[in-house]
Amino acid sequence: MKSRNSFAAIAEKVHADALNRNLYGSNKTIEPNDEDLIISEQIVEYLRTHQADYNKDATGEWAWLQQNKQANFIGKLHNLDTKGIAHDLANMFRTDATYGYVSPSFVDTIDKSSKVISNILCDIDTAIEFTQLKDIKNLAANVNVGNPFGIITDGYCILPDAPRHYYYSKKINNLLNLANIENPVIFEIGSGYGGLTSYLKKTYKGNAQIINIDLIPGLICSYYYLRKQGYQPTLIGNNSTICSDIGQLYLLPAEIFNRKTKDMEVIKPDLIFNSRSLCEMSKETCDGYIEWINKSKTKFFYHENSNYLLFPDSDRHIEILASDFKIDEECYDLIEKSITPFNGGSGRYREYVYKAKSILI
Repeated sequence: MKSRNSFAAIAEKVHADALNRNLYGSNKTIEPNDEDLIISEQIVEYLRTHQADYNKDATGEWAWLQQNKQANFIGKLHNLDTKGIAHDLANMFRTDATYGYVSPSFVDTIDKSSKVISNILCDIDTAIEFTQLKDIKNLAANVNVGNPFGIITDGYCILPDAPRHYYYSKKINNLLNLANIENPVIFEIGSGYGGLTSYLKKTYKGNAQIINIDLIPGLICSYYYLRKQGYQPTLIGNNSTICSDIGQLYLLPAEIFNRKTKDMEVIKPDLIFNSRSLCEMSKETCDGYIEWINKSKTKFFYHENSNYLLFPDSDRHIEILASDFKIDEECYDLIEKSITPFNGGSGRYREYVYKAKSILI
């Protein structure tokens, strides 16, 4: 087969309102409050108890990011620095705690704010079209949680990833509704700062079990963000038990998941989701997750990943193409493949939806 030297993509545009907007709050720092310090103390107690190895399971692009872009925050985790962790989480959207989890990360917006503003506005329009979004406040970030950046519209701050996360949550809900699944078990591989999870919790309230698998620094950010949203996530440790229990929200470190894959067989996922991270892992790590997905008997596997090697000569951007994921074709049908309608990744991301052959919709 002839190799591709280009890829179809949604064209990046300059939004008509971009010149009338500014990036929100670009020059402020929030001091952690009493609640932030309490959450940080809980995080430190977890880290102390479970003696986590923060860098052990990062592979591919994520290993590079941890070593070169998240090192300051990870150092505070290593040192059990309660006040330092609280400060970085109180400002998580502007510190290296969330570098790589927000697209783009704050430090990368400084010289291209006009482009970021335009992309957010375009993505809001995309969410309006594809989710029938009626009220812009459904995308709004709490300005008192993590010191968010983005744009102010109708008095609300919209983070760069908010339209995309909202869209994912609606599509996940639609897929599960097609299969008449009212109390779903949803796994997310690579939950980042917890943006999608917060939308899923709003959608399902206490009627879903959500399990996020990620590297520990990412789960720490998710724990803080979701706690500040009023949810009660459970950080899983070496001796913790995960039960099939509707309403529970579990944060599962990748290193523990890798050791307890067989123990997870008691939990039957209805949908497994990943966005923009499987393709950035090492091939071995990516293949391991795909093997688990094939064995999980999940009803749906929905993911968005790159399907074009944009940096073939790079030492760190060697991505696993989504079309090379070894999905078991005897168990799953590919029912949708499409260009992502959102900005980012130079447009090389694709959405894939796989359905178990046993499910009739």
